[in-house]
Amino acid sequence: IIAVSENTKKDIVKALKIKPEKISVVYNGVNPKFGDVDPTPRPDLMKKLGLQKPYFLYTGVWRDHKNIVGLIKAFDAFNKEVGSQYTLVITGHHNPTYNEIPNTIRELKIEEDVHLVGLVAEADLFGLYNNALSYIFPSFYEGFGLPPLEAMQCGTPVAASNVSATPEICGEGNALFLDPYNAEDMKNA
Repeated sequence: IIAVSENTKKDIVKALKIKPEKISVVYNGVNPKFGDVDPTPRPDLMKKLGLQKPYFLYTGVWRDHKNIVGLIKAFDAFNKEVGSQYTLVITGHHNPTYNEIPNTIRELKIEEDVHLVGLVAEADLFGLYNNALSYIFPSFYEGFGLPPLEAMQCGTPVAASNVSATPEICGEGNALFLDPYNAEDMKNA
């Protein structure tokens, strides 16, 4: 059996009662193209996506375990504290059965500060990673978690959860780890 992380291996052992020696960990790899992108600012991309301020970035699917609602709330608290100097950019397909993200943005009245840019072309994704102040990965659970590695490959600082496989995948000293269950810790990170 192949597992993508030691954390996933532990989950398999626990859930399926399989002997650990029958499971090998083989880590996923990052597309080397992420490191080949010109880090020059992309005013064309900023204009295309309506971004006028420096931004923090989240990429990925919209699901509860990704803790995007928690990220939005922590970002709002941070941005208010510093005088609304920043933007949060969230990529990913809007799941019509998961309206918590747009609803939270509306409830907090921060439509100007949080940009839901949808799915973006690969070249634009590279540009978003390269020009972000930081990539934020606040997940409650990950079996692996490729986006922080993509950000690192682009040279973008990463703030990521200190739970499940994320610390294992990011590696000690490579990311600023945060408690995804603690809004104040997320805001400070």
